[in-house]
Amino acid sequence: MPSIDERSRHDLFEAVQDKLGPRHADTLMSLLPPVGWADLDTQIALVRADVGALEARMDHRFEQVDQRFDGFEQRLRGALHKSQADHLRVMIFAFVGSLVTMTSVCLSAVALVT
Repeated sequence: MPSIDERSRHDLFEAVQDKLGPRHADTLMSLLPPVGWADLDTQIALVRADVGALEARMDHRFEQVDQRFDGFEQRLRGALHKSQADHLRVMIFAFVGSLVTMTSVCLSAVALVT
């Protein structure tokens, strides 16, 4: 089936208008699909292909972001673990230092009393 161009549509409109009148010609023309309707399947296929390619690129990008995020998460966890270990070490030394100091104060007080 050949595609209908605008000139063919106009010729049909004039022929129907001459035979049946303008009202019937308008009705017939409103029932015809727009010019280029036959190309719609091709356009849809092209759009679907473009969308598929875009989805593939976005999936690849998301995978890259996930990998970077995983790497960042591992580095952050490592830094947090090191920071917690450092703080724990400082607190233990402070506790031991406080314990030694309090023991010294108590022994000094006992020595003064006796």
